[in-house]
Order: sequence, then structure tokens, then C-alpha cells
Amino acid sequence: MITKKEINSDGIEVISDAVIVIIMTVLVIQLPQLEQPSLAAIWKLKFSYLPYIISFVICITLWMNHHTIFQQVRTINNSVIIITAVLLALLIILPYITSLLSENFHSLISQLIYSINFILIYITFLILTRCLVNISGKLNEISYNKKEVMIVLVLFILGISIGLNGYPELISVFCLLSSIVWYFI
Repeated sequence: MITKKEINSDGIEVISDAVIVIIMTVLVIQLPQLEQPSLAAIWKLKFSYLPYIISFVICITLWMNHHTIFQQVRTINNSVIIITAVLLALLIILPYITSLLSENFHSLISQLIYSINFILIYITFLILTRCLVNISGKLNEISYNKKEVMIVLVLFILGISIGLNGYPELISVFCLLSSIVWYFI
């Protein structure tokens, strides 16, 4: 029996799925158009396409991890709803930030804005996971891997450090690497 403070988790999962699908659709719609359909034209826009690829990987990674943790939880509380709302708000601005990075790929400021949004998404997801662990009591089943957290954060810090030392383009590459680690570990 669900008490007043407990809410069925199905609704928040459906809403999150819908928002993530819409975000991925907006990302595809915003892709720069080719002057002509050729490999040369695609190569010319490589720095425009790369942020979209990274953002798509981030969305898929979040979506897969979100499903994994919500498969373990039947009920949630208001804290989970609020944290999920913050997570979705950070995701909703991802297409705008991706577009900004696509147009200014070599800009340190654009790279920093993009990477800060990524790390905020990641940290908010970790907070959401911790909250769900506390609710469900299934610490071993859905708790995040501390090794993964450290690797993702080290990659993020390394990317920022390299970016601040003259290679801003590598910041988004390290966001991609962090996202891949987040998915696989």
C-alpha cells in the first residue's frame, strides 16, 4: 500500500522519457545543414556536428542510467520529483548550449559553459540516485559505483585543465569520454 508521502514512480519515468526524447529530437533538428551532400561538406562541418554527437551520447547515457535506477524503485517521494525537475531543467537547456558550442567550438567560454552543464547534469543524477537509494533501501542494487564517479570527475577536471591551458576543444572531448565512462562502468 502506498502512503501519502510515497508516489508511484511510473509517472516520473514517463515524463522523463518524453522530455529526453524531445531534447534528442531538437538536437537533430538543430544540426547544421550541408551545402551539398558530400563527405567534403560533412568534414567541413565536423566541429559543428561534434557537439551534437556528444550531446546525443549524454542524453542516451542519462536515459539508460535513469531507466536502470527506476527499474529498481516502485515508489518515490517529493524530493525525487524536485531533483528530477532540476535534472530535466538542465537537460532542457542542452540543445541551446549545444548550438552555442557548435557555432563557437574553439571558444573557451563556450566549452566551459557546455562542460559545466554536463557536470551539473551528472551531479544532479548522482543526487537523484542517492535519494532513490535512501528511499528504497536497495543500496547494493542501485547505488552508483564510486570508481565510476571518480573516473568521470577526474576526466572532467583533466578536460577543464587542458582546456584552460590552450586547448579548449578538448574540454568537450573529455565530456564525451566522461559520458562513455558513465555509461559503461
